[in-house]
Amino acid sequence: MGWLDYDSRLISALQEHWRPETHTCHLPVGEMTITLDDVSCLLGMRTDGEAMCLNNKDVDWKGKVTQLLGKEIPELEFKGKGRSKILLKRTWLKNNFSDLEINAPEQKVEQYCGAYMLALCGDVLFTEASGDCVSALSLLLLEDMSVLDRWAWGSGVLAYLYRALCKGTHKKRKNMGGCIMLLQLWAWEHITVGRPVPKDVLKELQDMANYGDEDERPTVGFLWKDCTQYADIKPHRHLPTHRDQFDSLVDTQVVWTPYDAFRHILPPIVAHEKTMGLLTVPLIYFWIVEMHRPERVLRQFGYAMEVLPNCEYDKRLRLLFGRGGVPRGGGGGEEDTEDAGEHEEEEEAAGITDYVYFLDYVLLI
Repeated sequence: MGWLDYDSRLISALQEHWRPETHTCHLPVGEMTITLDDVSCLLGMRTDGEAMCLNNKDVDWKGKVTQLLGKEIPELEFKGKGRSKILLKRTWLKNNFSDLEINAPEQKVEQYCGAYMLALCGDVLFTEASGDCVSALSLLLLEDMSVLDRWAWGSGVLAYLYRALCKGTHKKRKNMGGCIMLLQLWAWEHITVGRPVPKDVLKELQDMANYGDEDERPTVGFLWKDCTQYADIKPHRHLPTHRDQFDSLVDTQVVWTPYDAFRHILPPIVAHEKTMGLLTVPLIYFWIVEMHRPERVLRQFGYAMEVLPNCEYDKRLRLLFGRGGVPRGGGGGEEDTEDAGEHEEEEEAAGITDYVYFLDYVLLI
């Protein structure tokens, strides 16, 4: 991907249009959202495969870190309380796994690979809102590095981002987690508000597709590599300006199907993902379950949009934190949701422990 400069004001302005009930941004031109097709085209991640859902009950996280990374971690390097103490300080990973000597033993190379993958998950794909920690939860997915492709990584990343956007609607929430790279790339691809001028790299991509390994072809996100020039004369990285632009958005400022010109040169893993993107399915990342609703944004797939279908929204799913799957408050109302939002970050880290209860909810949708 190269260097990507995040625009926090653009993300904040976009967040204000997000609706948890529909998992879409409500804009003057209609509803828009990040879909599985966006994940595969922008990040090159597979969206089919096994759900990223493993039993994390009573895991010895300190022992798990030692087992997979080969180094003992001091108790002080964990953040959280009680069973939710599974957040590792980012500085510990940086200080212990920055340099790998030449001709290192194979076991040590595997341990450094595990640390790199953990950092990639915590820094890019499944970022915590705190910004200074990574979750050890990903270690459960990295135990066998030879079968990493078994997991539906794209679906898990999108589920986690949906939940982060939903949590961001709470009035007391100050920071946001999730894959910010995906959200910003999606905004730049689909909406002209606040985006830089993309480089004309179609020929470069075509050459890579013709002469390189097909599995190493770049994704559409490569278009935005090192982009710093802006055509719009309006101020950039200015929240009030971005708000006004989103509130007055018109069709000419939207690119509904931005990937059609690139699909034939994308990695093979992306080739069939447009069909996957049209599925209405639950997205799962451990205890997080969020619905993927492409039927509300059919224009992003080149289809005409008719009357929007009714949206069934089960608030109980939003109240599933890491406390045995038991919703806080029990009522499922707005007050319960707001109250839960104050402490959910620590509680979510512990994960679902009652999987029968959890699956009952999944089967409801």
